[in-house]
Amino acid sequence: MRFNCKIIREKRKGVSAEAREGVLILKVPLRMSDREVDEILKKHHRRLSAMIDGSREREEKLSKLPPITRKELDELTEKARMFFSERAAFYAEKLGVKYGRITIRSQTSRWGSCSTKGNLNFNCLLMLAPEEVADSVAAHEVTHLVHHDHSNAFYETLLNICPDYHSSNDWLKKNGDLLIGRMKRGKDI
Repeated sequence: MRFNCKIIREKRKGVSAEAREGVLILKVPLRMSDREVDEILKKHHRRLSAMIDGSREREEKLSKLPPITRKELDELTEKARMFFSERAAFYAEKLGVKYGRITIRSQTSRWGSCSTKGNLNFNCLLMLAPEEVADSVAAHEVTHLVHHDHSNAFYETLLNICPDYHSSNDWLKKNGDLLIGRMKRGKDI
């Protein structure tokens, strides 16, 4: 079975693949030959087909969800402000750290971040996720006040204060694109 594939040649060392709207997007190094591309497509056909099917399933699920309105986004932002203020304070006390300000945003690429100045940023779309998922993002970002990296020490500290972090992170990996997709579909945002 052949599938719809868009090949993008660019300055890069390796190959990457993603599926969008039932189309496989394969990014390859500039000098990779068509024969080498065909070999990759044949060798990884089953996995690439699964990626395309998965993208179609996500798009079908997303089409059944209502787009986020400006009013809903404002409500999510206010709810997130209250939630993350409370949870960041809770985790900061547990770790004996202080943070700067908390900012709530509606982003399409990040769930949270911690600046070098100790300011915490959170995505309001997390209010559409289960509470324990949003809570794990709060724990993750506050842990960055102790460890400014993703080292083993970072994860050891994080798992001490949020033992279920990995299952929440898995939920976000599996479902986060649906939350972001709803925002992208919002017409009046």
